[in-house]
Amino acid sequence: MDWFGFSKDPWRDVPLDPSLGDYEIFVETRKIKSILGEIEKIFDSKQGDLRLLIGPRGIGKSTLLNVITYKASLHDNAFGIKIEPDISSIKRDPYQIATHIFKIIYKNLVAKMGIRDCPEYSPENLKEVMEHYTRGEIPILPVFCIDELDKLNSKKDMAVINKFLKDNQNMLQRLKISALTIISCSPDWEFLNSKDLSYLDRENAIELDMLNAAEVKEIVERRLKTVSKNLNDVFTEDATQYLMKISEGNPRTLLSRCKRLCKEAFEKGKRQIDKELIESVYKNKIKQHIPNLINKIAESSPYFNQGLTKIWKFYQELEINKIDPSEGLKIFNLLVKNPRIEKRKIPGKLDQLLINAGCGYTVTNMLIEMFVLDEHVLEFFKQWDSYGYSINDFAENYAEKPIEPKLSEIDIYIQRKLSKYSSIKAKDFFSKSQQYYNELKEKYQNKTYEEIVILSWQVLEFFIKAEMISDGETPRIRTYLKKKAKRVKRNRIEYSYICPNPKCRKELRGTETACPECGKDLTEYDLRGELMNQFKDMLRRRKVYLSSYDDIDYCRKKRNNVLHTPRGRASLNQRIAEQCRQNAIAAFEEMLREFL
Repeated sequence: MDWFGFSKDPWRDVPLDPSLGDYEIFVETRKIKSILGEIEKIFDSKQGDLRLLIGPRGIGKSTLLNVITYKASLHDNAFGIKIEPDISSIKRDPYQIATHIFKIIYKNLVAKMGIRDCPEYSPENLKEVMEHYTRGEIPILPVFCIDELDKLNSKKDMAVINKFLKDNQNMLQRLKISALTIISCSPDWEFLNSKDLSYLDRENAIELDMLNAAEVKEIVERRLKTVSKNLNDVFTEDATQYLMKISEGNPRTLLSRCKRLCKEAFEKGKRQIDKELIESVYKNKIKQHIPNLINKIAESSPYFNQGLTKIWKFYQELEINKIDPSEGLKIFNLLVKNPRIEKRKIPGKLDQLLINAGCGYTVTNMLIEMFVLDEHVLEFFKQWDSYGYSINDFAENYAEKPIEPKLSEIDIYIQRKLSKYSSIKAKDFFSKSQQYYNELKEKYQNKTYEEIVILSWQVLEFFIKAEMISDGETPRIRTYLKKKAKRVKRNRIEYSYICPNPKCRKELRGTETACPECGKDLTEYDLRGELMNQFKDMLRRRKVYLSSYDDIDYCRKKRNNVLHTPRGRASLNQRIAEQCRQNAIAAFEEMLREFL
């Protein structure tokens, strides 16, 4: 360390504590910023809560609890206490753990009430004191951050924690009403998902993610500033790109490996840590990290898992067609930069393989056929890029060691359904339907009621169209498209709406007020209902009973009301939008199962 001119060790691995002046090296990551914003709202409302803080060792749980405690102590409506049970002294006994934690809570609650001669701790006395806070007699929110329990990771220890949480459900639920309590937990505690512990609300837990490349770099920069050094004084420019790879997004791993690299550089007489030194020390670690990172990204969100599923399917298509996967996967370099690109610019027959895998679909824009990259795939690669890796890194490593994604039941049905379509148009429409389904399920919070209603019908409309094309139930459409293919390539099937005049039967878009062929007034006809009638006939002939048929029709009617009638738009509310959303999700999932 002295060789680099460090006055002290910048890589010391201890939880940061803002109350001790560590704020200058604390990095407020994107995730921590979101968590602290949520916690601040709880402080302002003075409403109690019980939250689990979950993350692997070294990810920064203790530091975050220190920051929350510090911010609570500065807030007018709260006070913060961090509780760190000495695991070795309390002998890993559920009763002793409970007694130790609740004694500290009792002592601090009584102190804030200004009571000098208070009775000794007992569960009854603690409940009585908490009642004063629950009734608002003490106008301040207690904040208790319970750390160290996540270190109990063996099977025997996890049984102890499980028993502690079960036995003290009543006390913790009372505490949830009168205080904000945050408990540090290990991701290995699978028992948190059990019905017995449903009161802990595992789904609402605070989860710390891996750091991205920019956050890793910022941690190293801030650490080096404490010893008056810049990043370029210690690391060469190409070496900084490897910081994410050697740290695996974990702050503790980052600090320990930076410390070892400094030692290795000193022993080899290097004035800077370069790429060659990092590769010589951590070559195997970097190689192992890439598959781990792919899995972690996929597991972090169903949205990213959908993206990896489609990439896996594309990899299989490349193998079947005897195309080198390491080269074929590099097409995503072009597509991620241009998610909407002219189809002819995609080399070879990769465009067809991408569509087969559900990685995109085609649309016609100004008579030009465009390829649109699937949103799940695009978001997966954006997340991948945030960790400092290129698509070429992904392609080379994935081709060498492909990772099959973990699929949910619905994902399996989707993949099976996609593989059954022989028509490119059917695959296109089903891909759109699936994309809208995922938006409706995961990204609906920021949409207006009108957008939700329209999206609900689109999920079903495109699925229905895919089915009708696949079953050959719309010969007029297919004949029309085949006839017009040389002159105009279209990607729409609004031609399902037929003029009601039996002598005309012209295919319409569904938006006309009068037939352009025979002039028949169309204002009194529900042209879009024609699609549902065709679909209903198809179901009858196939002898498939859909319990959600009425749900599908409800979405169609509400969508038409919103688009075509002022009264329909005026009467739209949250209940109707949510009903449409739930109907569309249920009907999509039922059609998936029934149509296989």
